[in-house]
Parts: sequence; C-alpha cells; structure tokens
Amino acid sequence: MPINLFLDDTSTHRSKRWLPLHCIQMQLSGLPLCERMKQSSVFFVGASEKVEIMDLGQLVVDNILECEREEVEAFDAEMGQECTIKTCIDVVVADYAMMSFCANHLGAAAKKYCPRCFADADNFDHICQKREPDETRRSLNILNMRSLEKDKQILRSEKGIKEHDNCFWDVINPHSDIPVGLLHLIPLGLAKHLVKYIVDSVDNNTLKKMSAHLDAVVPGGRFFEFFKYMHSRQGKDFKYYLQIAPFNMMFAGVPQKYGKMISCLSLIQLQLHSESFDEDDLQYLQSTIDKYLSYIKVHTPELQRKAKSHLLLHIVDDIRKHGPPKFYIEDAFEKNHGTIRDQIFLQNQKARSRDTCIKFTKHTICQHILSGGYFKESEEWKNASEHALQFGGMAEIQKFMGESVTSDKKMPNGTVRKLCRQSNRHTMTEKMTDEMLSLLTSDNHSPDDKIQRGSAITAGGEMVNAGDWVEYGTPGENESCGVFKEGVIVLPTRGPTKMMAIIQKATECSTSCNSLGCPKLHLGNEVVAIHTSKVIKRLNVMHDCLGAKCSIRDTRVTERVEQEEVLTKKVHLHHNYDHAYFFKNFYML
Repeated sequence: MPINLFLDDTSTHRSKRWLPLHCIQMQLSGLPLCERMKQSSVFFVGASEKVEIMDLGQLVVDNILECEREEVEAFDAEMGQECTIKTCIDVVVADYAMMSFCANHLGAAAKKYCPRCFADADNFDHICQKREPDETRRSLNILNMRSLEKDKQILRSEKGIKEHDNCFWDVINPHSDIPVGLLHLIPLGLAKHLVKYIVDSVDNNTLKKMSAHLDAVVPGGRFFEFFKYMHSRQGKDFKYYLQIAPFNMMFAGVPQKYGKMISCLSLIQLQLHSESFDEDDLQYLQSTIDKYLSYIKVHTPELQRKAKSHLLLHIVDDIRKHGPPKFYIEDAFEKNHGTIRDQIFLQNQKARSRDTCIKFTKHTICQHILSGGYFKESEEWKNASEHALQFGGMAEIQKFMGESVTSDKKMPNGTVRKLCRQSNRHTMTEKMTDEMLSLLTSDNHSPDDKIQRGSAITAGGEMVNAGDWVEYGTPGENESCGVFKEGVIVLPTRGPTKMMAIIQKATECSTSCNSLGCPKLHLGNEVVAIHTSKVIKRLNVMHDCLGAKCSIRDTRVTERVEQEEVLTKKVHLHHNYDHAYFFKNFYML
C-alpha cells in the first residue's frame, strides 16, 4: 500500500505572536482518481510548531519502516477476511521550498537553483547533469568535515547544497521521488510570474481594458481588481484565469509576443490535467514545453532566473515514473490548511500540537466507523450497526466530516429536467404552438399535442440551461455547435412521449485566429429541434469582443462603504452581440 506524504508549513498568522505550524499529511498513492473510495482520501498525520519538520518526518518515516518490516493486522471488507498491510513511501508531495529542503538543496538563492539537476539560469532550458543521492551525501560529508566557514560557503555555492539532518535518504531518492506539483508549478508559479510580468509591462489603458473584459467574462465579482491584488490571490484564481487569459489579452491589445506565451502556457496546463499519457502525448507535451521556454529566452529573459521555469522540463520524467500529475496533486492537502487553522484557534493555546493531532485522530476514527470501516474488538472484527451507518450516510453528517456530498439520485442522460412551473408549483403544460409545430414537422405532431418546457441533461450527464453553448450530433462523426434555447417534452395525443432540445445553430468559419489557435464560430438565425440524447456536452465559448469592437464604458453605481451609500464610478464592458462571432475555448479544463 504505497502512500504519498505532504510536507508543508501551515501559516497560522492571525497576528505576529502566532508561530507557523509544521505539518505532515498522508494520502494513499493514486487515491484522488479512485471512485470506489467515498470517504476523504487525506489523513492528517502530525503537526508541531516547536519540532522541526524533519524531526517530525523522522517519526513518520520510522513508523512507516516499522509497518513495512512487521506488517499490520487489518480487515478486508470486500473479501470479508483478515489481511495484513505493508506500506512504503511512493512520493513526497511538496512545494519548491520544501522540495529543496528534503533534497538538502540550497534553494532559490543558489546559483545551481534546481534540486533535480545542476542547471542554472544560463542553462535553464536544458536538463543538465542529474543529481544522484550518493554524490550528494558524499558532498554533505565533505561539507561537514570542513572547519572554516569560508570553505563551507564555497562548497555550498558550488554544489548548491545545504547541510542538515534528512530522514528521507534511506527510504526514497529525494532528487527524483519528489515530483513537481501542478499547483505550485503552474498557477502559483509560471502563471503568476508571467501575468505579473505582463501587467508590469503594459500601460494603464491596456490594464483597464483587461480588467473590464475579465469582469464581463466572469461575472459575480470573482475577479474584481484581480490585477491590483495579484499577490493575495489563490492558486485556483490563477488556474481559472489562465484558461481565459489568451482571449482577455487579445481584446486588450497586449503585445502579440505575450499573447503567444500565455496561450502556450494555457495549453501546457490543459495537457498536464490529462488522466492518461501515452508516448505521443509525452512527446507533444515536451514540444510545447520547449516552445514555451524558447519564448522565455527571447521575450522575457528575466524569467530565466525563476527556478520553476526550469522545473517545467522535469515534469515529463515525473509522468513517466509516477504517472499523471493528478495522482499527486497538492490541492487536496492544501484544502486542509483552513481546517487546521480553525482547530488551532478553538484551543486554549497551551499545547497546540497535541490538541490539534488528537482532534484530527478522533475525527479520522469517527469517519472510519461511520463509513462502515471495521475495527477489532477482542478477537473479532466488527463494524458499526445499520442505524449508525444510516446516520453516517446523512448529508449533514457527511458534510460535517468533510466529505464531498453528492446526490444519489442520478438524473437520466438525455432527458428534460427543471420544468417550468406555475405559482402553485405544478408543472406548466401548454398547448402546442405554431412555432413549435413547425420545428417538429418531421415527427408528425399535431396541434392537439401538449408540451412542457425546461432544461436538459446531456449525453454526458451535464445540466444545460437556456443560453448555454452545446455540442450536439453523433460523437466523432457529425458534431455541430449551437446555443441551447430550451428543452421540450412533447406529450402527443397518441404515441410515446418525446424529449426534444431546441438549438440555435452555429457554423464554423473557414478561418480562425492564428494567435489563439481556436476555431471561430458564427451564430446564425436557424433553429432546429433534435432529440435530447444527441446533445453531447456543454461548450465554453468566448465572444469575439475584439472583432465586435465591444466598448469600455463608465457608469455610476451605488456601493456601501463603511455603512454609508456612496456613488462611485465603475468601468464595464458593453458587448456588441450584433457581431455574432465566437471562439471555441480549447484552453478550458
């Protein structure tokens, strides 16, 4: 049973007197993609603000080694019999700072800034001589034997190493078994570096256009003042922005060289979120990475000094050795930070580490029992009673335990749902209109038929509402695009009930935007009716705001500031939908 370990410093700074908490979390290797495991896949292992993280790691490693040697009794619920568990460390999941720390590397300040090989800023686009554990440990021994601090400093700088106790040398290869994580590499690394570089390079008018377009594309205030407060934005914000950034920068008139770079990085993010890779996929990914690094060398040489620009090269080797990056993504671990902080500030602060670990231990045991897990009582393995399991299956309890609550009632694909209702909540049934009858002539309907209107469920199980772009037809053969208008249930006087989707057709233009590489669509006036089973999936489509010459306008809005209504000026984008051209967004995950 291989496991992933996540090492990090959890910031607890609500004021300067709080110390950060060193924490280690554990996860079964490859578990995020395992549909059979309904309970949370992340287990809290240890936390302390007084014990160094490597000392905390030593305790975890010692227990893992003991489990590997002596085995642990357990119960296989599926087979209904006793079993023994042996475990080992598959990978250590960490950000760049912790990756360097676990590999006895000097960090970003080192000239040889890569903890995986001996690359530097001058050779950032090549994988140089790889670091080997034996050689690194030999250099550390030489470093410890030197008495003069001046000699030590020379060796540290030359090799890019740092001496400290490290518990991982005997169980993994820290240079290769700490893969590059997606969260810290792309959203919080390359994307943040590039977007900040571009924002600092453009003028205020261009930045104003970018902000207005972003607010219009993503309504709801999620990206309000995004470029002003970039340093405080989370990884999920950069992850989403990267999917729409090529269109945002094209509209604002950002120099084309930066548009090519952001498009290339968006494509890399899309490729890295794949759930499987063959050799052709890896070669395509490698060519895209090489292309992006060549852009850095020509257009933004300052980014060569960023270690994550070079680390992008190592991700192909990580995929070959450890599988898709989704198997060891950091997001599941990072989401626990808020829960850890909440537990800390619900204590009396006398023994933060002990109280936090006890709380998470009790939580994990409770979760194990309520999800039907077995425990040994005397010589017999038992699980909770039926009533306890029913209690544990309640949505409120699952939410409290931190599990993702999903409805067991799966709506059939290709059906019409969310029907329009009257004021008394009864389903609204209408007479067949002449317009609807003209759309349904091929199915021999009559004016005496009844109809009900609503939304629809695609063949892939997605809900589509009025105004959503969809792909419809026969998958892989006759695929078309259009705007979903409404779903209709036809109740004929004779014959079976039929479920139809009303779609406004779009046609693909013969030319597409070269800088984006995305197909261009024209939304016509023709409306067709098809069976809902032929609606394949939802599409993410962006309006051609540049071609439509959508305008930036100033409006006066009322905002509440310090319990007072204040009239302020706000910039917004006014779409020109008379220009019915759109781009199919290939960068959306």
